[in-house]
Amino acid sequence: MDSILIADDSAELLEMIRAIYCRRNLSISKASSRNEIFSMISQVKPDLVLLDVHLGEEDGRGICKELKEMDEYKQMPIILMSGDHEKLTNHHEVLADDILEKPFRIETILSKIKAVTANNKRVLS
Repeated sequence: MDSILIADDSAELLEMIRAIYCRRNLSISKASSRNEIFSMISQVKPDLVLLDVHLGEEDGRGICKELKEMDEYKQMPIILMSGDHEKLTNHHEVLADDILEKPFRIETILSKIKAVTANNKRVLS
């Protein structure tokens, strides 16, 4: 995996995740709205998207489903994030590959990303 798109409206969280992955020589892109997500995905073509359920007035679950229903992005792994467990319970309905409950430990995010990208490589093979 070479690149991750992090979509969250929390500048602090974006910076924390960016710092974690920059130390691992990965390319990190950030987005904080639906328009930025679609723009970055078309430009960067990330290997994985970390997508917050709450993006201001927008719902990340709808964005996830929209992306996954598009042929060019349906194989792109998406992990939904939220501090509200209820918002993550039906993640399969919006076609998310996994969920990440906030607050999370660094080890948790690293293991989930590794698992999702490993599963995706098997699907693409």
